[in-house]
Amino acid sequence: MCGIAGCWGEAKASELANSMLDILAHRGPNGRGVWPCGETAAIGSVRLAIRDLSRGSQPIVNETGTHALVANGEIYNLEALRAELGSRGHRFWSHADSEAILHLFEEEDVSGFAQLDGMYACAVATRDRLVLARDPMGIKPLYLAWNGQRGTACCARFASELKALVGSRMPVRPLMPGEVFDSEAGILQPPLAGYAGVAVESAQQEASIELPRLAAKLQSLIEKAVCSHLASDVPVGVLLSGGLDSSVVAAVAAQHIRPLHTFTVACPGAPDFEAARCVADYLGTIHHEWILEPVTIQQALPHIAYHLESCDRFLVRHAIPTWFACALAAQRIGTEMGAKFCALSKLSMDFAPFRVLLVGEGADELFGGYDYWQKLALADPVAARNELDRSLRDLHWTNLQRVDRMSMGHGVECRVPFLQRDVVAFARSLPIEALIGQNPVDGTQISKYLLRLAFESALPPEIIWGKKRQFAEGAGFPDLWDQLLREEKPLIRAHRRRHRHIEFRTDEEALFHFYLYERFGADRALWDNIVRWHELMEGKKSPFTSSFAPRRTFWEAARQFFSRGNGLSQNESIPPPLEKN
Repeated sequence: MCGIAGCWGEAKASELANSMLDILAHRGPNGRGVWPCGETAAIGSVRLAIRDLSRGSQPIVNETGTHALVANGEIYNLEALRAELGSRGHRFWSHADSEAILHLFEEEDVSGFAQLDGMYACAVATRDRLVLARDPMGIKPLYLAWNGQRGTACCARFASELKALVGSRMPVRPLMPGEVFDSEAGILQPPLAGYAGVAVESAQQEASIELPRLAAKLQSLIEKAVCSHLASDVPVGVLLSGGLDSSVVAAVAAQHIRPLHTFTVACPGAPDFEAARCVADYLGTIHHEWILEPVTIQQALPHIAYHLESCDRFLVRHAIPTWFACALAAQRIGTEMGAKFCALSKLSMDFAPFRVLLVGEGADELFGGYDYWQKLALADPVAARNELDRSLRDLHWTNLQRVDRMSMGHGVECRVPFLQRDVVAFARSLPIEALIGQNPVDGTQISKYLLRLAFESALPPEIIWGKKRQFAEGAGFPDLWDQLLREEKPLIRAHRRRHRHIEFRTDEEALFHFYLYERFGADRALWDNIVRWHELMEGKKSPFTSSFAPRRTFWEAARQFFSRGNGLSQNESIPPPLEKN
């Protein structure tokens, strides 16, 4: 796990790559490396050491020195790949999982990415070619600034986060899930097996199978996925909200890790605390919790917005508990969150910092966990299936972005077992009837029915059959918004006047917009790639760029850039973090 960045067709390439890595340093506190591909290209990474701590540094170079790789993520079918590639004559220098990507690329070029089971964003470079790839679910982020040209005219930059591309005059966009960028061929979308390859029609094939058989199969797939996600040379813990999804992950992990450490944060009196304690006691985990005060959250918001790279109010709300839970696990209390509240944290730190955590993200999108979806499924099953597919496709804009940025802001890798490719393929094959059933406690209809049946014997009944709560709601955060907004009302009014042309949906959105605008100004690299959650649900995907100027498409911006030459901005620095008085 790390942060990656690089450039192609740029003057002073190594210097530029290092300046981008400076901005991404929070993603990789354990090392840094840059591989120059001549004078006008370089790739590099900052490392979070998880696999092969002594020899897993990047960039990784092949046996002959012709190919180099930087990669962010984890490959879970590493052993099978090592055996296959070893039989073809490749020698592995390390036990780092990323090395398998490099040798696989040597053998099969871009088609080899389809064999990877995991989360990844990677760059492979030779002296005359740059290839970028992102996993099919978009679990790990990768952004591209590109002039739209190919071959020797290609000019590009890439980075794990948008902030490292601020100042680039080239249009910036995410490499979409499953996409490949090739400096010789442009954007490619090779066929990828497993993740999105199960058609909606195939759901009918499972309709005649009895629920107990389906539940047993689902249980087996999830257990296998969680086990594969435990591979690590450093300790692995679980972010435990007390909801069904993270509790299922914890229940499986607790069978293989003794003792298992679990982490929970919430506001005083929040229901998540009691639910998480119930699960931790039931599973016998070593449980750590942090009761957050409003002032602690308020002082951290500018930092959360900076790392999240979004001002969407729903995304920021849900990011708050993730941010603090990862800070707790990494023992970064008071670090990069504002020194003013460091003294407020009276926590027991009698454990080593954790670099790897498992989370329950993805289950709602696979098994229909949202209240609005349950109502839709009862009214129109076809529309409900389409909505699940839509939410799964857009997950990289929302919860996956939140989890990646909030965890990596503290140098922590979060893994998502529910999005393992076999689990995704099976979940997409299920009939709607398997996702909604009758709650045996009160007789009402309840969502994620098959998942509850699969782990009914592994968790307490109040967790299995409890009602769904949103992450931020269960942690008690909505109760503090009124207080926060009252205190910040003068600032919000001033910012609204300054940007009266923007139709802010709420005061919260205006406040988070203020935090980002103070850091990045009107730079399109950021605002072209911020979307509102509710607009994703409506199929709009319109960026926040409309806040500043008429919307240009990516290609319009690329043509305009190329017509005026590819001069580079001299201002590559990011101002220091915003501190509130």
